[in-house]
Amino acid sequence: MKESYWGYWLMVFGVFIIVVLLLIQSFTSTNTQDYYLIKEISEASMVDAIDYGYYRTYGELKMNKEKFYEVFLRRFAEEASFSTTYTIEFTEVYEAPPKIGVKVSSKSGAFNVSGDSTTFDIVNKVDAILESKVDPVNNTSVEEDENRYTGAGTITQPNQENPSNPTEETPNSGEKTDQSAGSPASISQTQRTISVNTTWGSFSVNFGCACGPIAITEAAYMLGKGQALKDYTGVSSSDYNNVAAGAYVGMFKSGLNGNPESYNYTSSDAGFCGRKASYASSNSFYQSIGISPVASGGSFGSKTGGYADAIYEQLKAGHPVVASLAPGTYPPSGSGLASTNSGHYYTIYGYNAAGKCYNVYNPMAGKSCVSEANVNTYFTEYIAFA
Repeated sequence: MKESYWGYWLMVFGVFIIVVLLLIQSFTSTNTQDYYLIKEISEASMVDAIDYGYYRTYGELKMNKEKFYEVFLRRFAEEASFSTTYTIEFTEVYEAPPKIGVKVSSKSGAFNVSGDSTTFDIVNKVDAILESKVDPVNNTSVEEDENRYTGAGTITQPNQENPSNPTEETPNSGEKTDQSAGSPASISQTQRTISVNTTWGSFSVNFGCACGPIAITEAAYMLGKGQALKDYTGVSSSDYNNVAAGAYVGMFKSGLNGNPESYNYTSSDAGFCGRKASYASSNSFYQSIGISPVASGGSFGSKTGGYADAIYEQLKAGHPVVASLAPGTYPPSGSGLASTNSGHYYTIYGYNAAGKCYNVYNPMAGKSCVSEANVNTYFTEYIAFA
């Protein structure tokens, strides 16, 4: 009988040890995963939120606080475990110099120990300061630029008249450099209906005709105005497609676009579901979400392009660009652009100096790098936003 009791208690003790080991393993793996997830996402979000226009003007790094929030939450939602509840707290966020503090809390898996459900609180905190030894505009070493010596052993002072290239006394030769106005939220335009509740009521939005509102939504997110767009349109969903559908309704109500529930794709008809007024004009929709068109060229339906250099200058200033192909435009295969019968809007968000091409987002096909020649030929309208 005594040996039986010993066997029983040994089994109970063994089960207890196994449960404790599983609990510790759950805590350790979740804690490690959360830490590196926060660390990598914080760094990537700070880089995405850099204000390049400010850097070119003053030669100092600065990030857009609202854009950092948007990008961090989007990236975290894409990578975090669906089975875990997280509490995210931004303890400090400074724009210049870029410094952030993020605390993320969660719980380990629950296990029963002696009849009680037991979990551990898991709290990870990351503090980060963004600095770079590489000029994000010219892709050169900051140390080389700041410590370039003359023959007399003195440091060459930055050129105040040309802060984008502080060691040159005269403007550069015109050679284009890498530029970025942000990164796209990658809203996908397919032929489908999206039901959305807005400030103006419920709408069944024809998303197949939403290229213009999608391009404007992409620009708004690049400028850190995604939350302002949601607040104005009354869209509570964090799904970018729903936000773009809400923007479509808002642009319809302000006269920029046709009826979002229409399926009329004939651009010359009064009932056309697409663009109704010039996107370059001052409009209450833009004012309500905190963006404004600052430069433009051409018009929707025009057959004349030649705006590549003008678009580059706007990207250089940190302004995302919305550009259109005219109805009846059929670019060649491999151009990075799609044929269109009724016209189509794209978002241009950067320039790739190595490839000598423009970073373009097409909501129907995704990202591509379009040559300067094709940008000049096929984009017959552009609007830059700030």
